[in-house]
Amino acid sequence: AFEPFFTTKEVGKGSGLGLAQVYGFLAQSNGDVSVESAPGKGTTVFMAFPRSAKPVAETEADVQDMALKSGALAERRSRARANVLLVEDDVTVAGLTMQMLESIGLTVVHAKSAASALDALEKARNIDIVVSDVMMPGGMSGVELAREVRQQYPGLPVVLTTGYIEVARSAMAEGLEVLVKPYPLKALSRILMAHLSERAAAVR
Repeated sequence: AFEPFFTTKEVGKGSGLGLAQVYGFLAQSNGDVSVESAPGKGTTVFMAFPRSAKPVAETEADVQDMALKSGALAERRSRARANVLLVEDDVTVAGLTMQMLESIGLTVVHAKSAASALDALEKARNIDIVVSDVMMPGGMSGVELAREVRQQYPGLPVVLTTGYIEVARSAMAEGLEVLVKPYPLKALSRILMAHLSERAAAVR
């Protein structure tokens, strides 16, 4: 049940990320999750979160300190925002990913298919990096999109995301950058900032 992208739905009809995201969040928080299910009785999901030993006052101070630091960071980033083209057909996943991208200081342009992504690239010449899901409806996958971007826009980095390990290995074999879902914000930020730094250095 917790396997990323385990679903009986067709491509574009649902990602199957629900319990995988729950598991990933709890694992990162040093918690635990389990499922009890029986025919005719329903399903119960049990989530256990680690208890904090910090006093409430100290926790509030930490939150205020983090807010001040994040505000200063956002102010620095706003002076040099990069533009990312996010290609994702699932509305829920796209919304979550957009929040993650914006939280690290990127301006997001969203496309729901590979075809609309190519159209967006033609119209918006200021795209700095492309982040695309691999499995999408419409006849063109993220891997095919990456190949097209390589041909039409040399030097424009493309990062693919997928929950299918075999698909990820196949794409990596072509020299494509792949981030396996579900991924933490730190991993997303690290890979994007590395590509953006290289791109900025090449332009200079």
